[in-house]
Order: sequence, then C-alpha cells, then structure tokens
Amino acid sequence: MGWQYILIWGGLRGAIAIAIAIALVLSLPLEPDYWWTVQSMVFGVVLLTLLVQGPTTGYLIKHYTH
Repeated sequence: MGWQYILIWGGLRGAIAIAIAIALVLSLPLEPDYWWTVQSMVFGVVLLTLLVQGPTTGYLIKHYTH
C-alpha cells in the first residue's frame, strides 16, 4: 500500500495544471488581465508543489521501503 502514497504524493498535478492554464487562453474569451492572473496562480502552485513535494519524495520512499 505504500507505493500508492508515493504515487499520489509525486503525481502529475503540476503538469496537468500548467497544460490547462496554457490552454485556457485558447478555449475561453477572457480578458487578458484575468488570464495572466490565472496563469500566475497556477505557476505559483506548481512552484510550491515542486519545492515541497520534490525534496520530500525521497524521505517518503525511504519510509515506505523499510
């Protein structure tokens, strides 16, 4: 069951969020300022995900393999 926690913790949420934020400008007629706000928020969350989940994945793997 430990591999499921590792898979969830290191998932592709960031990649999917960036793809949606980039595609947003193509699919919806939004004002440019609103699109930049959404894009900035998504990139901020992805950056936070990389800075928090990235370094801690190794510790999670060690915890569940021992």
